[in-house]
Amino acid sequence: MGGVPVTAAPRLQNGVVVPRPVRPGPQPTGAFSTFGGARSVVPAAPPRPTRPSPTSAAGTSRSAGSCGTATGGASRFVPCEAPGVRGVASSRGSGDPARKAEALPQAGAAAYPRSVMPGGVQPPEALQRSTSSAASGGVPQASGWEAQERAAWNQEAQQQELQAAQAKEVREQQAAETQAWELQQQQQQQQRDAMQQQQLMHQQQQRDAMQQAEQLAKEREARRLASQRETEAQAQEQEAAREQAARARREVRELEEARAREEAGREQVAKEQRAARERAASRMQQEQHAATAAAAATAVAQAAVTNQEDIQEESERFASREAEALRREREEAEQRRREAEAPAEAQREPDGVVSALQALWRLHHKSDPAGLCACLQTLRSYIGNLAKNPSDQKFQRINCENGHFLAKVANIQGATAVLEACGFVPDGSSLVVCSDFLKSKGPKLWDALSKVDVILDQVKRIS
Repeated sequence: MGGVPVTAAPRLQNGVVVPRPVRPGPQPTGAFSTFGGARSVVPAAPPRPTRPSPTSAAGTSRSAGSCGTATGGASRFVPCEAPGVRGVASSRGSGDPARKAEALPQAGAAAYPRSVMPGGVQPPEALQRSTSSAASGGVPQASGWEAQERAAWNQEAQQQELQAAQAKEVREQQAAETQAWELQQQQQQQQRDAMQQQQLMHQQQQRDAMQQAEQLAKEREARRLASQRETEAQAQEQEAAREQAARARREVRELEEARAREEAGREQVAKEQRAARERAASRMQQEQHAATAAAAATAVAQAAVTNQEDIQEESERFASREAEALRREREEAEQRRREAEAPAEAQREPDGVVSALQALWRLHHKSDPAGLCACLQTLRSYIGNLAKNPSDQKFQRINCENGHFLAKVANIQGATAVLEACGFVPDGSSLVVCSDFLKSKGPKLWDALSKVDVILDQVKRIS
């Protein structure tokens, strides 16, 4: 019988397990085995013997119960172990022929059980007849070819058992190899899963690292922007401080210039007073010389004129002239004294115009420079008209209900304080300046006008 070809054991190629292909061409007879990964062929059973001829019975005959093969022309048979039968002796051994004849059918029937024969094949008909004859009590006459046939069938059964065992072993080995291959595939799949899991973890770690880097970059950018804003705020504060210091220096310089102008005005007044005193002294000397000359003339006239009445009249006229000159001299001295005392009083009293202008500047030079500029121009117009025409009554009164005044002055906080510092006082719905102020402090309006011009120039520069 021919064997069934078996696929070789799988092999590992580039990390992948692949099965070994079957070689092309005619396959050898027998079952294939893969013990230890090597390929071997199990020899097939020998061909079934044919019925021998009568001429060849000598030297090839076998006893009915033997299972061995003939070698070297002499028959040596190994007894078969069957249930209830010890075996049959060789044809050359001693023994009772009748007992041998009785045991042969039983041995033949026992040597071929149904479970041993492949496919449930029954022994030959001759053997069946011998078995049935032995069962009925007759003594069969066994021939040599029947014994040979029984031995061949017995050998074939043993060979088939061996082939079945080998096939079973091959199947078990194939199952073990398949299981090992599946286990290897499972391990490789686990390794691939583990590698994939590691890759996923690595990718997740990379994403986390990128997110952390982005978060750190955002935090650094936020810190940089905060530092930049802080630096800009500090720069703005420093610039504001420098501007404030510059304004303070300008105000101080302007105040110093105003004081210098006031000092120059006082010096000019003092010079005028000294010149007036010198002129008065000169006039007094001239009058004294005139009086002396008049007295001499009077004496001459008295000596020359004998009329007493004429002399008396001349004396009265001279006395009246002397009294008039003395009165005028006293009035001029009083005026000079008042003019000399006025600058000292102005120096002792605080300048309300400067304070009012500074307060007006602080309140509006940042919030509303345009409105402050218009307000200062209107104030300059009021003060300038009054300084140029102090006796004109239309410039001594300001109507507070006038639309121009309401729009340019009344809506600006601190503007009316400047007018009040210049001598205007509230009178109902108007601002009025009194005549006494104009007589005593009239020149002060020019100083107030110059200070308004200074503040107005500053506002024009920043607007």
